[in-house]
Amino acid sequence: MTKDKKPTPDLVGVDGCRGGWYAVRQDGQTGTIHTRVWPTLAELLAWAPAPAIVAVDMPIGLASTGKRGCDVAARALHKWPRSASVLQTPIRQTLGSTSHVDACDPHRAVTMQGISPQAFKFLHKIAEVDDLLRGPDRDATRVFEVHPELTFMQLRIDQGGPCGGVMEPKGKPGGHRVRRALLATAFGPDLDAALPHISQGKRDLTTSSTRSRRCGALGASLRARRARCRTRKRSTCWVCRWPFATDLRCRFGRPQARI
Repeated sequence: MTKDKKPTPDLVGVDGCRGGWYAVRQDGQTGTIHTRVWPTLAELLAWAPAPAIVAVDMPIGLASTGKRGCDVAARALHKWPRSASVLQTPIRQTLGSTSHVDACDPHRAVTMQGISPQAFKFLHKIAEVDDLLRGPDRDATRVFEVHPELTFMQLRIDQGGPCGGVMEPKGKPGGHRVRRALLATAFGPDLDAALPHISQGKRDLTTSSTRSRRCGALGASLRARRARCRTRKRSTCWVCRWPFATDLRCRFGRPQARI
């Protein structure tokens, strides 16, 4: 007697936006793609409950003594000049800072460098993710950090393209077309259903950032798709296949991740 096949979980790619969190959710049974903006990550996770797999384009697992090994490895994979798209993740001591100067002081004391204004802009979202996944009802077993540009890089390599990050800027029309073409190979005809403007969040997103976040969230969803059936332990990150840093290991200190 054979066991019943487990249903395929929904896959959710998530990116931060001005209105909260932009989510692209693919139904595990039908393949239908839905998009929505949620004010908080907690509300988003309630909308996509377990066993849905959630891939977030936001740092998870912060260092307190220096740079994260995964960020360093991601820059090396991207190659210059696209390596600049990987921001240095602020150290844990910066959480709660109320100004860019206040955030730079503890960061510089540890790393000898300040943090960029762009990194500071996302600091409150980094803190939101950190608080939620470290809480008593955390969803750490199904929420993963991803870098969508690494997904696009791998898609291009799979199609016979060169190594290194996609050179066309993601916020430009040309870069949007390149990334959309790469995603079309993975999502097929369902792709167009993921790209129309959503009426609720349209006023919170500019045209260029909407394009960027749609592609980014779809890229994150694709990473979730590739990981959903893997259950064995790994010594390398499922996102980009880099080794876990000895000080950070995986996400919250686990030496290996079960994905």
